[in-house]
Amino acid sequence: MELLRLQVLVCSGEECAKSQKLGLYNIFKTEIRKNNLEYEVELIKTKCLGLCDLGPVVIVYPGDIVY
Repeated sequence: MELLRLQVLVCSGEECAKSQKLGLYNIFKTEIRKNNLEYEVELIKTKCLGLCDLGPVVIVYPGDIVY
């Protein structure tokens, strides 16, 4: 079994949830499974990340990449 290489945090705070018309968390989940990345990518639904004006917000670790 391979070790997790990435964590993908998807904000599920109120403002981000409103702007996620396509269900961003579910899209990530589907794509991770489709590409057999379950053992490399940990998908995490978070509470508000405090970047409401930018939402929906996704943070990727390592690298502290914010989308």
